[in-house]
Order: sequence, then C-alpha cells, then structure tokens
Amino acid sequence: MREDLKTWIAERQAKLQRGVKSIRRAVTERVDAAKEDVKMLMQRYAEAELDYAARDREIADLKEKVKVLEAENTRLKNATAGSNVVAIDKGRR
Repeated sequence: MREDLKTWIAERQAKLQRGVKSIRRAVTERVDAAKEDVKMLMQRYAEAELDYAARDREIADLKEKVKVLEAENTRLKNATAGSNVVAIDKGRR
C-alpha cells in the first residue's frame, strides 16, 4: 500500500509542469480553448437571435391574417343571418 502511494505520488509529480515556458504554454492553450468556446457560444446566440426575430415576424403576420379571416367570417355570418341556410347533406340522410 505504501509503495503504491509513493508510486502514485511520483507519477503525479512527473506530470506536473515545471518551468515558466511550459506553464505559460499550458495556460495559453487553455485560454485559446476558452476563447474558441466563447466564439462558438456567441455564434449560436446570434443565430438564436435571428431565429427569434424571424419567429416574431411570423407570429405578427399570422396574427394579422387571423384578424382578416375573423373579419371575413363576421361579414359572412352577418350576410347570412337573415336568410334560410340549409345544410347541403340534410336531404341525403
């Protein structure tokens, strides 16, 4: 058990980076990776904003279309309100 622990500690110490250049290189690699992640997130956010704006315009257009159709429906109801309207398939049953 003790030897295993010493071996484990020795392996970990061997993997530790020592020296200014190696530490700077490791930090630079991490920063570059983080910058790439941020760029990717910014791109996805911009795409989501464009999708949101397109959906918002589509919703507004559909609401306007609903208003027009409701007005036409009301007009047709008013036009047929006083007349006798008979279902077409009434006599077929």
